Amino acid sequence: MVINYMKHDIQSVSNTRNITPALFNGGKSLVSTAYIYPVCPLSFNHARMFVIADVFARFDKLKGYEVYFPIATHYSGNTAHKVADSLSEYYLNKKVDNDITYNLFRHKYRLPETVIKSFTDPIKILDYFHYETIQTLKSLGIDADYVNEYTTKGNDYSIFINSLLDEYDEKGLVIENSKNKLGLKYEDEKWKKAALIVANKTTFKSVEYKKDIIAALKNIDSEWNLSRVNGYGVKRGQYIIDPMFDCELFSIFDLYKKCSLEKNSISDNDTNAIFKHLFSVINGLNVPKDELEKEIVSWLPCRRLICEEHLKNWVAKKIQAESMILSESYRTKEYRILGIGLIDGVQMSASKGTGVLACDLVDYFGPNLARATILLQGGNISIEFHYDLKLVKQIRKLLIQFKRYYTYVQQVANSDSINNNLQNILDDKNFKLICTKIDEYINNGDFRQAIYLLIRDLPKKYTDLDSSTAKQLNKLYSQYIPVFLPDYLRGLQYDRNI
Repeated sequence: MVINYMKHDIQSVSNTRNITPALFNGGKSLVSTAYIYPVCPLSFNHARMFVIADVFARFDKLKGYEVYFPIATHYSGNTAHKVADSLSEYYLNKKVDNDITYNLFRHKYRLPETVIKSFTDPIKILDYFHYETIQTLKSLGIDADYVNEYTTKGNDYSIFINSLLDEYDEKGLVIENSKNKLGLKYEDEKWKKAALIVANKTTFKSVEYKKDIIAALKNIDSEWNLSRVNGYGVKRGQYIIDPMFDCELFSIFDLYKKCSLEKNSISDNDTNAIFKHLFSVINGLNVPKDELEKEIVSWLPCRRLICEEHLKNWVAKKIQAESMILSESYRTKEYRILGIGLIDGVQMSASKGTGVLACDLVDYFGPNLARATILLQGGNISIEFHYDLKLVKQIRKLLIQFKRYYTYVQQVANSDSINNNLQNILDDKNFKLICTKIDEYINNGDFRQAIYLLIRDLPKKYTDLDSSTAKQLNKLYSQYIPVFLPDYLRGLQYDRNI
């Protein structure tokens, strides 16, 4: 059945819906990141994506939002199979000195031989690095929803993706391309036009990235294969869905996992029915029929989605998908595309053995310095940057100096000292101005400027304190330092109420 999918605009949808999206009630914030394919340790760039998302999530909480920050890994593609094949050949032929894959895992990642031997099974590779990824994120203070953390190998995810493809099929958009492979009919002029309208309405903090996304939308066509015959992923008949097609609407599934937690015994048939009706709701054709669906859509739209620069084409495809499947008020509102990190002029990539591993940062520097190093490398989060090891020493020195200054702030705040001769006094007006400036930096992605303002500039300005100014500084630090360095002030807080 082919339906006229362009008729359902926001005005007609609003007449059929009996709930208000969180965007308009200001109560909820869904902060999301692109999936990680867990075939190696987290690189610096991957870890940076999660740390930046965590800053936004903590900032939204500071501003009074109820925040959902989901976490999941993507079991899709054939890289794990290639690694497993390479390691199987290595152990079969004993190519001790010249096997690139083995040396990468043994010497760069420093994995025990017993672990590497298990990697002749591709699923064990994915499982191992899924758990290591979660451990690394926790060590970096990432405040994600680990209770509902999942991988895409579950049967409910397969049902979700097949339900999504059924939606495309019903709209007449699943076709056979010139390669005799399944594809989506991206050439459809109405669909392409709708996607471009959505892209122009969507917030991108970098104008250049928005131009790239719009250019990519114009070039997407059905020659991009929807399916493959090898690797691991969601199965549809005899095919395996390509990784670029089975994660475009993952935020909807994130919400399903969260909201269905209390319904532990949902059968496959029930899951299929839930997704089928849910798609009709988010497409504006129906209203939520139960509390589960009401709770899911109450979190939409995604307030912020954070991903890396190399996923620009995926973002274009995601916008194309949302223009078709989601009514306007449920579409992702803001994309934060991050500039890539380079080391010695080469992009940092754990899978290629270049750059810095996040787990090494934590092991060598500890969680606070590791997280500060991730946040202070480069300038605006959307700009390409070069990793500078010398900066780590500067950051360590700055954090030590700030720790001593913060002790001084608390000591004065707990005293009764009054100094009427102070030239620099942090009164309510100045306090609000500083908060406004920090908020502006965070919203613009200028995290480094916000951190330097807090731990470098303010200590230089407010050197001779009285208790009133110290109390204001302590309040400011208690609010904003945990947004960037959640564990840094623990142990430094003075017990007496200030």
